[in-house]
Amino acid sequence: MNSRKVGFYLIPTLLVAGLGTFFFVYQSAESPEISSEENSKATVEQPQRLSGQSITTVLNNESALPQKKHSVQNTVKKTAVVSSTAPSEQRKRYSQQSTAEQEVTVNEEFFNAVGQYTDLELLEQLEDALWGDSELVVQDQVMVELTERLRKTADSAITDRIAELLASNALSDEQQASLLSFLGKLGTQDAIKALTSLIPQLNDGAGKEQLAQVFSDLGNTQWDAGMFAKNPHPLEEAWKMASDDEVIKGAVADAIAGIGTTNGIDLLLKSLDDDSTYSEENAQAIGNSLAKTSDSEAIQLLGETLRRGDSRSRAAYVAGYALAHNNQEQSIRVLLDWTSNASGGDSVLVEEWLRAAVENNPTAINLLLKESVNKKFDSPEVETTVTTLRSEYESI
Repeated sequence: MNSRKVGFYLIPTLLVAGLGTFFFVYQSAESPEISSEENSKATVEQPQRLSGQSITTVLNNESALPQKKHSVQNTVKKTAVVSSTAPSEQRKRYSQQSTAEQEVTVNEEFFNAVGQYTDLELLEQLEDALWGDSELVVQDQVMVELTERLRKTADSAITDRIAELLASNALSDEQQASLLSFLGKLGTQDAIKALTSLIPQLNDGAGKEQLAQVFSDLGNTQWDAGMFAKNPHPLEEAWKMASDDEVIKGAVADAIAGIGTTNGIDLLLKSLDDDSTYSEENAQAIGNSLAKTSDSEAIQLLGETLRRGDSRSRAAYVAGYALAHNNQEQSIRVLLDWTSNASGGDSVLVEEWLRAAVENNPTAINLLLKESVNKKFDSPEVETTVTTLRSEYESI
């Protein structure tokens, strides 16, 4: 092929190749910027864990100072992810802690700072703890702090707010039980008023059962016996309000009897004869409650009620029943003293109650055998009954 023909084919080919090379170089110069922009967007939308970076959990509040909560929904978080923008020293410090260690640190920081909160701020922290995922120890710390403060200085705004929460029907059974238990253990006049206000509100289901349990336990958790010696008795309103509810009424009776002040016992006994609608079941329920008292003055009052009244009256009968089923030695002595003046018509009750006393208290046999020997009785029928019982137990 001659040189002219070769040039005819070669020149177009070189021109095409040159244009292709130019286009490729131009695109290559532009592409890094586009790629960088797309990668930047991807990094913002889906952060990747960097090599050597430790993603740990820390307290949402990085300071030990209290921070006021503005809503129940703003819950106290026990953990939160540390972002890659956190100070490197902070990330390093928390990356060296185990989760358990971090939670201990969080609780210690809160405990150290809890005294800096106002009462209302503490209440907000308590609400946050109830609805949030914080450790129970935080909730307990708030309750302990509030209990100490409210026992020293009454603040009805706190107990009123708790009563509102309990009456709102917005709580779970667990949350409800927690707040009711707090009021019961607090045991102040305001706390009892709050519990009393809930009687018509929590009248069914778990709430009613929980409220009844809290009332029943008041006799065990009371911290200020002097408060219950006052008139009117702090539980008198609850006793009246529960008149149509046997469950709550029985629970309040347990509380009054367990606390054991004479004004409370007198309240229960007088109500038996004052209210003609009382059934035998009601009277026995009160008798069972009074049988739990261990207070010396209360036991003495039961004996006085039995001696001065007709045993056929509700109050006298319940007093005798309570003495017979009480496991205190004093109760057996009081019951034996009553037999000296009991009428012939009471001989059946004498036998019933002395047998019950022996069953409930092993020391009753020795007392019966020892103290009934030289006892004088107004009624021959009662004397015969006691003598027969003594002979029966002597042969055992």
